[in-house]
Amino acid sequence: MKSLARWSATLGLIGSVMLGSVFGANLEAFALPEDEIVQKLGLIPVFSITNNEGVPISLSMSVANPENNDNQNSQNFIAFFMSQDDAQAALENIRKGSPELAQTLRTQPIPLARAYQIIKASQEQEQAPPFVFFPEQQQLQNAVSLLQQQGQPTQQVRIDSVPLFYVGSSQDDSLVFFQRGGEEGKVLLFFDKDQAQRFLENSRQQQQNSIDSNFVIKVGFLDALIDRFQNSDEEVLKKIVLVPSPESEQFLREEVIPLIQQQQNSQPSSGSGSN
Repeated sequence: MKSLARWSATLGLIGSVMLGSVFGANLEAFALPEDEIVQKLGLIPVFSITNNEGVPISLSMSVANPENNDNQNSQNFIAFFMSQDDAQAALENIRKGSPELAQTLRTQPIPLARAYQIIKASQEQEQAPPFVFFPEQQQLQNAVSLLQQQGQPTQQVRIDSVPLFYVGSSQDDSLVFFQRGGEEGKVLLFFDKDQAQRFLENSRQQQQNSIDSNFVIKVGFLDALIDRFQNSDEEVLKKIVLVPSPESEQFLREEVIPLIQQQQNSQPSSGSGSN
C-alpha cells in the first residue's frame, strides 16, 4: 500500500473509535439493537497486526506537515485492513524498520462484527490510540471516480474511508430491493465495485422491466453505515445485507468455514454420555 510506506510499531492499548458520518444526516437518537448490528456486520474478514497473543498493536505512521514538508508528525493508531495483502505489506514494512519487534507480530483475521465489538469496548479507555479502517486502495479509487462522474463531492473521502457500492437511482435517493431466495427484498451493499456492477448487469438481464437505465452503481461508506446503525432505527437498515468482496469470499471459503466445520466436528455429541 503506497500510502502506508513509512510504518513503525509499538505495543499499545486498544483505542477509541473514529466513526464520522459521511452522509451528515440529522437522525433521531434511536438505534438498531446491538445484536442486530453485530449480525449484519457478520463474518466479513478484516485484518489486523497483532502480537503473539492475538492483541492488536498500536502502529505509528509519519505524516508530512502540509506547511513544512521537512517537519513530520507521528500519528499512533490501531489499523484494520480490508485486504489481507495490505496488512501483510504493512507488516513487511515494520520488519524492515524493526526486525526484532516484527518477529513477535503477525497478521490476524478478525470478523468485522468482532472488530466492531472491540472498538465499542475500547471507548471506555482513556488516552488510547484510535482505530482506523484502511480500504483496498483500488476500491477507494473506484469510489472517488464514481462520485466525480456523478457530480458528487469528494472532499470528505479520506484514506480510511471504506467504500460500499450499491444499486440506486441516478435521479434521486431511491434504492433497489432485491429478492434473495424466499426472503423479502434486501438492499445489497458490496465492498467491490466490479462485483456490484456485474450484479446490476445480471439483474437487468433477469428483470428487465424492473431495473431501467436510471439505476446505477452508487457509493456509500462503512463508517457512515455504522453511524446510522448506531443512531437510527430507519426501517431500511433492517433490510441491508453486506456482501463480501471476492477476496473475502475466497478467504471465508478456504480459511474460515473449514475451521468452523472442524470445531463443530470436534465437539462431543449432545447425546453422548453414560446412562
